[in-house]
Amino acid sequence: MLRGFPIIPGRYGQIEWFDGHDLAVYTDRPRLFPKVWSIPGVRRHQTGDSEMRAVFPPEVLQQVAAVIRARKKRTQTSPESPSEPSTQSQFPVPGAAFDTREGQ
Repeated sequence: MLRGFPIIPGRYGQIEWFDGHDLAVYTDRPRLFPKVWSIPGVRRHQTGDSEMRAVFPPEVLQQVAAVIRARKKRTQTSPESPSEPSTQSQFPVPGAAFDTREGQ
């Protein structure tokens, strides 16, 4: 079950669902306002002293995401599942590099 509206978080703001056709971008970084507004297709929706919301078509999603530094979630690319514990430790156990067998 999905609760609320889906968002794409970014370092300097977030991208939100707007009306089923367009998307919205929110940021509270006034220095980014002109950069967002300069993207073709972006329309001002609400602008305050320190926060802004603009509406844009999905075709310019990549450009808007680049301004607010939104990224795709990283996915598992190796065949190993992250839920399966590894048999090898990522960090060596202290003293494990030394052979403790006698006679050598």
